[in-house]
Amino acid sequence: MTPLVFIIAFISLLCGCKPPQQGAQRFDNHRIVSFAPATTETLFALGLGKNVVGVSKFCAYPSEVALLPKVGGLIDPDIEGVVALKPTCVVLQRSGADIGHRLEALSIPVLYVDGNTLDDVLNSFEIIGSALGREKEGKALKEETLKSLLPQELPEPRPRVLMVIWRDIGSGIQSLTVASNDGYFSRLVACLSCDMVPETAISPFPTLNAESVIKLNPDQIIELRHDLDPAQVETALADWQRTLPDLPAVRDNRISIITDQCAVVPGPRIPQFMALLRKELR
Repeated sequence: MTPLVFIIAFISLLCGCKPPQQGAQRFDNHRIVSFAPATTETLFALGLGKNVVGVSKFCAYPSEVALLPKVGGLIDPDIEGVVALKPTCVVLQRSGADIGHRLEALSIPVLYVDGNTLDDVLNSFEIIGSALGREKEGKALKEETLKSLLPQELPEPRPRVLMVIWRDIGSGIQSLTVASNDGYFSRLVACLSCDMVPETAISPFPTLNAESVIKLNPDQIIELRHDLDPAQVETALADWQRTLPDLPAVRDNRISIITDQCAVVPGPRIPQFMALLRKELR
């Protein structure tokens, strides 16, 4: 997978949208199409899985979605395929507003939800639940997720975490795309009583080189790579050892590579992701 394709796929997993500005929408007799992994997972978590009739090509969880028709992604939507499914509601990210306008022009109702920040994700559970007749379940899902975010006590000083979301595996440590003050990963790390580095307002996902990593000198390095197999994980770890063997985090084996897709889908599996992070940050 090329860097561009990976980043497009990653953004499709992460990016969100603003909820509609008008009053709360409600949809009945549900035949639902979902254009994002996070909203698909939310629909299933709310007990609406049997009503989902189509999903984006990036949706992979739960396993039932493998049997559902795929309607492309935000960049390459299959509008004809969506129409053929006769949906009563399409759950869509605002970044796909053009798709929404095209569907609305065909008299297909669209429900927009936001997922840029942790608060957005938590609120999306209630927005979707309220619109689709699962208000009680939406509130319960939000409360359950909040419980998983209770701060973890760690010794001072607070560990400084570098979270890598993209680089070329096998090419050493160069052109790392990392999470910064993005409002989602940074909030989750803060709930673990850790600090995200770098702290920058320039970009939520800045690019670093090896020299930048040396200057930051993080206490823990975490890579989120759901696209790697076990052999590639070993190659990824070897990149650090070969390029930055004297960096304390590398020297002391404080590098973790998380391959579970829950790490890059801001939705109901946040508790699972938090459990993985807690395990690595003990």
